Amino acid sequence: MALHLIIDGYNLIGFRRGGLGDIEEERRNLIEDLMVFKKLKKARLTVVFDGPAITYPGTHPAGLDVVFSAGRQADAVIRDIVARKGAGATVITSDREVAGFARARDAVVLGSGEFSALLDDALYQEMKGAVPEEEDAPGPVKKGPSRRPAKEARKKQGRIRKLGGK
Repeated sequence: MALHLIIDGYNLIGFRRGGLGDIEEERRNLIEDLMVFKKLKKARLTVVFDGPAITYPGTHPAGLDVVFSAGRQADAVIRDIVARKGAGATVITSDREVAGFARARDAVVLGSGEFSALLDDALYQEMKGAVPEEEDAPGPVKKGPSRRPAKEARKKQGRIRKLGGK
């Protein structure tokens, strides 16, 4: 089963670029970056923006679903998608309310900063045509009884690994 990422579009734009430029250009840049990510990671992506569809309606050739909230709040659209997908969804947002809703439905939540780092890594891979080399750091030395991370933390780490992070 392919991962399904539901992305809070303007939330991610605000994190990545500070939202200081032309919003149409910011949206276009994010969608182009996400198409590269989709191509490399083979994940299903749905990016949700507030407002009426101006550009980018429907599905793009790369399989990126762009949804405009059309009179509703993007947060409500994201909650609807998460309610249908449940644990199969990975929500990209730094909005506490949306993140709390997603976690209550057993979905995995990645903050905009966490996903932005994964997106930058994918863009780097595309630019260089190769995976960046990993550092040869020794693993942690275990002493005493093992401590297993909480279920939510293990699930989140699993999704990050599937997306090519560490």
